[in-house]
Amino acid sequence: MVGHTVRVPEQPPPSRRVSEDSADGPVRPIRRSGVAVAALVFGVLAIPLALTVYLGLLCGLLGLLLGVIGLVRTRQGRAIGRGMAVAGLIAGLVGLVLAASLGLYGLRTYRDCQAKLGHAPSSDELGDCVRGGL
Repeated sequence: MVGHTVRVPEQPPPSRRVSEDSADGPVRPIRRSGVAVAALVFGVLAIPLALTVYLGLLCGLLGLLLGVIGLVRTRQGRAIGRGMAVAGLIAGLVGLVLAASLGLYGLRTYRDCQAKLGHAPSSDELGDCVRGGL
Protein backbone atom coordinates (compact mmCIF):
# COMPACT_ATOMS: atom_id res chain seq x y z
CA MET A 1 0.00 0.00 0.00
CA VAL A 2 2.90 2.29 -0.62
CA GLY A 3 1.81 5.42 -2.41
CA HIS A 4 -1.84 5.11 -1.54
CA THR A 5 -3.44 7.85 0.49
CA VAL A 6 -6.61 7.50 2.43
CA ARG A 7 -8.91 10.50 2.51
CA VAL A 8 -10.69 10.99 5.79
CA PRO A 9 -13.74 13.26 5.68
CA GLU A 10 -13.21 16.48 7.58
CA GLN A 11 -14.89 16.46 11.00
CA PRO A 12 -16.49 19.56 12.50
CA PRO A 13 -14.81 20.94 15.61
CA PRO A 14 -16.19 19.47 18.87
CA SER A 15 -17.83 22.75 19.92
CA ARG A 16 -19.93 22.89 16.77
CA ARG A 17 -22.39 20.54 15.16
CA VAL A 18 -23.65 20.12 11.67
CA SER A 19 -27.19 21.10 10.85
CA GLU A 20 -29.63 18.23 10.45
CA ASP A 21 -30.60 19.51 6.97
CA SER A 22 -27.48 18.35 5.16
CA ALA A 23 -23.95 17.30 5.90
CA ASP A 24 -22.61 20.11 3.69
CA GLY A 25 -25.03 22.74 5.03
CA PRO A 26 -24.32 25.56 7.45
CA VAL A 27 -22.70 24.84 10.80
CA ARG A 28 -24.26 26.24 13.94
CA PRO A 29 -22.63 26.38 17.36
CA ILE A 30 -23.91 24.22 20.20
CA ARG A 31 -25.03 26.35 23.10
CA ARG A 32 -24.41 25.56 26.74
CA SER A 33 -27.50 25.42 28.91
CA GLY A 34 -27.38 28.33 31.35
CA VAL A 35 -30.08 26.67 33.40
CA ALA A 36 -27.88 23.59 33.86
CA VAL A 37 -24.99 25.79 35.02
CA ALA A 38 -27.28 27.61 37.47
CA ALA A 39 -28.57 24.26 38.78
CA LEU A 40 -25.01 23.14 39.47
CA VAL A 41 -24.11 26.40 41.23
CA PHE A 42 -27.21 26.43 43.44
CA GLY A 43 -26.96 22.69 44.14
CA VAL A 44 -23.34 22.91 45.24
CA LEU A 45 -24.03 26.01 47.36
CA ALA A 46 -26.96 24.25 49.06
CA ILE A 47 -24.70 21.72 50.78
CA PRO A 48 -22.62 24.08 52.97
CA LEU A 49 -25.51 26.53 53.30
CA ALA A 50 -27.61 23.72 54.78
CA LEU A 51 -26.03 24.71 58.10
CA THR A 52 -28.04 27.94 57.93
CA VAL A 53 -31.22 25.92 57.23
CA TYR A 54 -33.18 28.64 55.37
CA LEU A 55 -30.50 29.42 52.77
CA GLY A 56 -29.83 25.70 52.38
CA LEU A 57 -33.52 25.03 51.76
CA LEU A 58 -33.73 27.86 49.24
CA CYS A 59 -30.57 26.90 47.32
CA GLY A 60 -31.45 23.21 47.45
CA LEU A 61 -34.91 23.85 46.07
CA LEU A 62 -33.53 26.10 43.32
CA GLY A 63 -30.85 23.52 42.43
CA LEU A 64 -33.46 20.78 42.28
CA LEU A 65 -35.93 22.73 40.14
CA LEU A 66 -33.28 24.17 37.81
CA GLY A 67 -31.77 20.69 37.46
CA VAL A 68 -35.08 19.31 36.22
CA ILE A 69 -35.52 22.25 33.82
CA GLY A 70 -31.91 21.79 32.65
CA LEU A 71 -32.54 18.10 31.94
CA VAL A 72 -35.53 18.99 29.80
CA ARG A 73 -33.62 21.68 27.90
CA THR A 74 -30.62 19.44 27.22
CA ARG A 75 -32.75 16.57 25.97
CA GLN A 76 -31.96 15.30 22.47
CA GLY A 77 -28.82 17.41 22.12
CA ARG A 78 -30.51 20.81 21.85
CA ALA A 79 -27.94 22.16 24.30
CA ILE A 80 -24.99 20.75 26.19
CA GLY A 81 -24.73 20.54 29.96
CA ARG A 82 -26.82 17.49 30.80
CA GLY A 83 -24.18 16.29 33.28
CA MET A 84 -24.21 19.65 35.03
CA ALA A 85 -28.00 19.51 35.27
CA VAL A 86 -27.87 16.03 36.82
CA ALA A 87 -25.11 17.05 39.24
CA GLY A 88 -27.06 20.18 40.23
CA LEU A 89 -30.21 18.16 40.75
CA ILE A 90 -28.43 15.63 42.98
CA ALA A 91 -26.46 18.25 44.94
CA GLY A 92 -29.63 20.32 45.39
CA LEU A 93 -31.45 17.28 46.71
CA VAL A 94 -28.61 16.51 49.15
CA GLY A 95 -28.55 20.13 50.37
CA LEU A 96 -32.33 20.17 50.69
CA VAL A 97 -32.35 16.97 52.76
CA LEU A 98 -29.50 18.21 54.99
CA ALA A 99 -31.15 21.58 55.60
CA ALA A 100 -34.55 20.01 56.31
CA SER A 101 -32.99 17.47 58.69
CA LEU A 102 -31.08 20.15 60.60
CA GLY A 103 -34.15 22.37 60.73
CA LEU A 104 -36.34 19.59 62.09
CA TYR A 105 -33.68 18.62 64.63
CA GLY A 106 -33.44 22.24 65.79
CA LEU A 107 -37.23 22.52 66.05
CA ARG A 108 -37.42 19.30 68.06
CA THR A 109 -34.67 20.51 70.40
CA TYR A 110 -36.50 23.81 70.91
CA ARG A 111 -39.78 22.02 71.70
CA ASP A 112 -38.09 19.56 74.08
CA CYS A 113 -36.45 22.44 75.92
CA GLN A 114 -39.77 24.28 76.08
CA ALA A 115 -41.45 21.20 77.54
CA LYS A 116 -38.66 20.81 80.11
CA LEU A 117 -38.80 24.45 81.23
CA GLY A 118 -42.54 24.95 80.96
CA HIS A 119 -42.19 28.16 78.93
CA ALA A 120 -40.60 29.38 75.71
CA PRO A 121 -36.84 29.28 76.30
CA SER A 122 -34.60 32.32 75.84
CA SER A 123 -31.38 31.99 73.86
CA ASP A 124 -29.39 31.37 77.04
CA GLU A 125 -31.84 28.77 78.31
CA LEU A 126 -31.83 27.03 74.94
CA GLY A 127 -28.03 26.95 75.04
CA ASP A 128 -28.17 25.42 78.53
CA CYS A 129 -30.61 22.77 77.27
CA VAL A 130 -28.32 21.87 74.37
CA ARG A 131 -25.21 21.75 76.59
CA GLY A 132 -27.13 19.70 79.14
CA GLY A 133 -27.66 16.98 76.56
CA LEU A 134 -31.32 17.46 75.83
